[in-house]
Amino acid sequence: MPEKEVISPTNKASNNNSSGSEGFKRFLKVPWARDFALLGVGLLLLIIYLLMMDIDALWDSLKTVNIFYLTLAIITSIMALCLYSFAWQVILRGVNVHTTFGRAFSMTMVSLFISAMIPSGSISGEATRVYLFGRGNKNTTYGNVLASVVAHRLVMFFPFVGGALIGLIILNLTYEFPLMLNLAMGIICAFVIAVFIAMILISTHPDRPKRIAHGIIRGLNRLSRRKFEEKLNRIDASIDEGAEHFSQGLNLLAQNKKILAIGGIISGLAWFLYTLVAWFVFKGLGIEITWTAIVLVYTIVTVLQILPVAIPGALGILEIIMAELYAIITENSIGAIAATLLIRAIMFWMVLFIGYFFLLKVLHLEKEESKELAVSLT
Repeated sequence: MPEKEVISPTNKASNNNSSGSEGFKRFLKVPWARDFALLGVGLLLLIIYLLMMDIDALWDSLKTVNIFYLTLAIITSIMALCLYSFAWQVILRGVNVHTTFGRAFSMTMVSLFISAMIPSGSISGEATRVYLFGRGNKNTTYGNVLASVVAHRLVMFFPFVGGALIGLIILNLTYEFPLMLNLAMGIICAFVIAVFIAMILISTHPDRPKRIAHGIIRGLNRLSRRKFEEKLNRIDASIDEGAEHFSQGLNLLAQNKKILAIGGIISGLAWFLYTLVAWFVFKGLGIEITWTAIVLVYTIVTVLQILPVAIPGALGILEIIMAELYAIITENSIGAIAATLLIRAIMFWMVLFIGYFFLLKVLHLEKEESKELAVSLT
């Protein structure tokens, strides 16, 4: 009679890790070719825009940049990224999750990379952050991690949304803006505020999205004539469990208002440093511009980045909008374009490369874990 296999707790953990590894591999199977093609479309749009300008004058302007101020801009951007990640690390403590700064930073950078490459209004990046961190941390649940990410986004929303609204008002009072641009900006601001309110409602009433999700599952069950009833029921059960953990995480954060306040202050400092990046760039180019004007343009452009645009990083679109806004303010179109290109090089391309580096690091660790698992099972 064949001997019955005994599955020890260690083997159970190994099996869970194995299934998690396979799930992670499936999760990362995204259509990168399409995204790189769209990135090329954005780059082409930017090139067409630049060809309409005086290229020689633009090149001369870029050559005059002060390296000292450009270096300060790069360092400031890195410091802002560190503070942004540190704010999340602090908020994680509010849901009783203690992690290292290095892990919080690496997860945040991968999240920013995914958000840039898979345009979905930051949803793809935040989902990746929740998945990767929750999977790699045995002492917490996905619901708690999701609660921390939602809280992190909310505390970052305050300076961005507030700045965008104030910026739109002040820019209109100070400069003459086309009616269509005002209308477009007003619609965008209204959309973002609606998203902001929806996030608050979800945070304060987590049962509402759960009921909606259950309704969708029931509808799918009826439409499929119960062909996938078993699978849909499992998803339905997991929604209940996830919503419960999410609610528990939010309750923990509500009880730790001091943690949220500290996270909010750190997020505000990160936002301040982000605005200084542009200020240093303009200083390096020798172009006079007030810090207030930079804040206004930065917050408006940041709000635009939240929108799910098809082109990764809204490449081409954001450069044109930034350059035109700065040109109206400084009355120096060539200098505005030069500043925009340098700012985007630091705040988009540099972040993209750093995020890609940490993504490769995560993939390497995943590969090593798979090898160790294979050895332990032999």
